[in-house]
Amino acid sequence: MKITRISVYRVELPIPGGVYALSGGRSYSACDDTVVSVETDAGITGWGEVCALGANYLPVFGAGARAGIGEVASHLIGAGPMQIEAVNAVMDAALLGHDYAKSPLDLACWDIQGQAAGVPVSDLLGGRLGGGMGIVSSVSSDTPAGMAANIAGFRARGYPNHSFKIGYEPKADLARIHAIMAEALPEEGFHADANRGWTLDQALRVMRGAQAYDIYFEQPCATYGECLALRRRTDQPMVLDEIVTDAETVLRIIKDDAADVINIKISRVGGLTKARRIRDICAAAGLAMTIQDSCGSEISQAAILHLAQSTPEQLRRSVWDATDLSDLVVADGGQVAVDGRLRASEAPGLGITPRMDVLGAPVAVYGP
Repeated sequence: MKITRISVYRVELPIPGGVYALSGGRSYSACDDTVVSVETDAGITGWGEVCALGANYLPVFGAGARAGIGEVASHLIGAGPMQIEAVNAVMDAALLGHDYAKSPLDLACWDIQGQAAGVPVSDLLGGRLGGGMGIVSSVSSDTPAGMAANIAGFRARGYPNHSFKIGYEPKADLARIHAIMAEALPEEGFHADANRGWTLDQALRVMRGAQAYDIYFEQPCATYGECLALRRRTDQPMVLDEIVTDAETVLRIIKDDAADVINIKISRVGGLTKARRIRDICAAAGLAMTIQDSCGSEISQAAILHLAQSTPEQLRRSVWDATDLSDLVVADGGQVAVDGRLRASEAPGLGITPRMDVLGAPVAVYGP
C-alpha cells in the first residue's frame, strides 16, 4: 500500500461562550484547525488533525501547521503508511522540528493501518485496558463565583475531574481556589492550572495558601528549572504540561522526580507514534499520565481516546474531551460516552467519519 494524495483543510472552531481565558492576559475566541486526508492506492483514506489555540499558548499556530505539512507532504507520496516509524523518519528528515505539523499525518497513517487491519487504533497501540475513562473539565479563568459555577455545570454532566485556569496575582488566585474547593465533592479530582503564569515566589505563595486542599498544581512556572526548584520546596503534588515536548524531557522528569503526573498532548509531541513512546516510558517508570491535546475536533478526540484506552488503567489519571472547546462538529463517531466516562470507538481505525460539508474544499493538495 502506498500514499497517493494528501489534502489539507482549514476549519475555524468557535469556542463555546465566546472566550477561553488563560494566565498572562491570553484569551481566545476560536481555534485554527487543520485537518488532513491521506489517500492510498488501496482505496483507504486516513484522517488526522492539528488544532492551534491561538499563537501564544504553545509554539504552534495554524498557518505554521499548514506550511509545515507542505514541507513534508511531497516526501510522503509513494511512502508506505503501514510503516509508521519509517513515515516519521521521512518527515523528520524533511523538516527539522515543527513536530506539531507532522502530527496529523502521523495520525492519518494510524487510521489507515487500523482500517486495513479491521481493528481500532487502540488495538494497535497495545489493546483496550479498562473500561470507561474519567473526563477532566477545562474551566476558563473567571471570577471565583463564576469558576465555581462553571465547575458545577461540568459536575452535573458527570465529570469527575476538573482543571481550572489560574496563574494571576496570588491573592486573586487563592480566592478562586477557596471558592472552587468550598463546593468540592470528596470523590472529585482537581488541577489548578497556571499555564506557566507564576514566578517561583508567586507559586510558592499560592501553594502554601492552599495547603488545606487536595489539589494538583499544574505547570506553575514557565521553565523546567523553575518548576524543579518549586518541586523541591513543596510537598504538594505537581503536574507538568507545556514543557513535556519529547521523550528526552520525560526521561529527565523521571530522573529528577520532577512531577507526580505529566500531560501528554498528542500534537505537541508529534503524533501518536511519539506519544506512544512517551506513554511507554512513563508506564515503565510508574509515572501517572493524563492524555490530551491542545484543542481540536472529534478527530483529535478519537486519537486521545485510543491512546488512553491502551494506557495502563492505574496510571491513566484522566482524559480530556477536546470537543469541549468547540461548538462545531467536524466528524462523527470516535467515542462512546456513558455517565461522564468515555470509551474509544471499537470501529476500525480512528472510527471517525468527517463531515465534508463542514470541511469544504481543501486549501492544498499534494500528489496527482
